Amino acid sequence: MNKSTLVLLAVMLVPGCFAADPPQPPMDIRVVEMKHMSGDRLVRLVQTLNRVFPSGGQAHYDSTLNVVVLRGTPQQLTAVEGLLRKADVPGQANKAEYQVQLRVHLVAASPDEAKNGPLSPEIVPAVEQMRKTFSYKGYRQLDVVLVQVRNEASAKITGSLPSQPDRKDMASFDLQIENVSVADSLALTIRDFQMWIQIPVIGRTFVRTNITLEKGQKVVVGKLSGEQADEAIFLVLAADVQ
Repeated sequence: MNKSTLVLLAVMLVPGCFAADPPQPPMDIRVVEMKHMSGDRLVRLVQTLNRVFPSGGQAHYDSTLNVVVLRGTPQQLTAVEGLLRKADVPGQANKAEYQVQLRVHLVAASPDEAKNGPLSPEIVPAVEQMRKTFSYKGYRQLDVVLVQVRNEASAKITGSLPSQPDRKDMASFDLQIENVSVADSLALTIRDFQMWIQIPVIGRTFVRTNITLEKGQKVVVGKLSGEQADEAIFLVLAADVQ
């Protein structure tokens, strides 16, 4: 046996000459609920986190629950969760991702108090103010038209609604909006709101206007009256931004 072989055997027999691989730290899972950020902006953030996450770490976005599921060491999870918390603050959402729901309440007004009818709780205060302002005695809600539109987008819908509770004929409407814009305060600017209504008791009527709607505000958009001037339809607009 030569000298080099003896040296190699000696090294192999000495305990601790070759250090074992260091033990891997335990991997945990943590779920971070996002309260403000969502959608495409959060997807991009999670993609960035996965690119910079140390080996073995991972982030996954669950859009249904709007949570981010993290996998990593406790130290990694604490650091990444801190980044998510800093990003998840009110008012930081991408405006382009805002969804606006407009609710156009159609309220029939009559000089006959006997024609009072049910009203959505949302517009009761607005109708009470109308009672003080106008000479009509009877108010009833015909219908509510829902419009879903993105920020800085347009909308156009058509449909029908009952004209009177005791009649089977239907009224038709056309509604279009050129643009809806959401401000930082979540107030809305609605440009070129147009609505045509063909209804037997009134005839064909039309309103066209620009509207500014503060968060939580209900606005009487316009009064529609036709051939029978003693009857009218008021449009009461409400909105939510999501």
